Amino acid sequence: MHPFASLFTPEPSGYRLPRHQAHLVRRALISGIVLVSFFAVFDALYTGYLLHATAEALSALALLAIVLRHRKGMGSDHAAALGIFVSGFLVLLVALSGKAEDGVLVWLVGFPTLPVLFLGRRLGLLINSLFTTISILVLSLLIQHQDAGEGFTWVAVFNTGGAMIAVTVVVFLYDTMRGSAASHLAQEAKTDPLTGLLNRRGLLDTYPRELAAARRFGRPLSLLVLDLDHFKRVNDTFGHDGGDLALQFVVKTMKRLIRQDDWSARVGGEEFAVLLPNTDITEGRGVGEKIRAGIEASPLVLEGGQRVPLTVSIGVAQAQTGPGGDGDDLDTLFTRADRRLYKAKSEGRNKVVWDD
Repeated sequence: MHPFASLFTPEPSGYRLPRHQAHLVRRALISGIVLVSFFAVFDALYTGYLLHATAEALSALALLAIVLRHRKGMGSDHAAALGIFVSGFLVLLVALSGKAEDGVLVWLVGFPTLPVLFLGRRLGLLINSLFTTISILVLSLLIQHQDAGEGFTWVAVFNTGGAMIAVTVVVFLYDTMRGSAASHLAQEAKTDPLTGLLNRRGLLDTYPRELAAARRFGRPLSLLVLDLDHFKRVNDTFGHDGGDLALQFVVKTMKRLIRQDDWSARVGGEEFAVLLPNTDITEGRGVGEKIRAGIEASPLVLEGGQRVPLTVSIGVAQAQTGPGGDGDDLDTLFTRADRRLYKAKSEGRNKVVWDD
């Protein structure tokens, strides 16, 4: 890899511009082409700054080349990084060439939004720090060598530097809050609000990772599917509030009896699943039996002292991480465990079944 290539790669933390936003990168690049082309014509015909006009024309061509490469498969993150590099170089050249007045410095202030928006906080902050430092240094040198009363002033330098730092901080904080909100929403989308367990979607996301780890290390992986017995009777007798308390009580008991590395999920109204890493079907049967006995031995006590006896039926299946097993995809594994669950129901409930 080229030594400078890391400057244009996404953050190691996993930041990448989402695929569905590829059109946003393309539109931003096309907007840049239009804007830069306008200024190239403006400087060539009105201001007479031919150096600026030439640089702007070349930048427009460079942005066009990036758009064409993006259409042919260049990653959106790399296209955004190259576009930012071209834009930053042009802004520095125009604003710091000494051929413009203080008003042109507004382009320096606006630049810091781009790196953080498209490249993430870490890389964006690095680029902005370098960009701000270079801008202030060059502005200071220009002031020292310009004729009195012409070009930039020290007030402009301090205002520009302060504004660039302020914009960088604001954009950084905004992106941090946006990332936190996105993570919170993603977590909520995978969590059951009543019990705090994973929901079906969360289990679907978790299972491939655990299966891959089990295969990589040659370890077993088992799944329990649990269903409360006679839950409709609990709802009818104690109301839906009582039913919710029963579900929460079962979850609390179940989590007390499994390991921290195990994954539990609510996959239906009164149906739960427990994913057991490094556990074969015989060991899974033992875990299921411990959960079943723990729930049976500890009835729920409502306010007023009403006791609600609860029991669960459980089916057990083992993922196919090597020879044997009940299947490798979650649907197959869940179907097998669910079939055994209903076998437990048909055989009188309150029991664990691990074979057909």
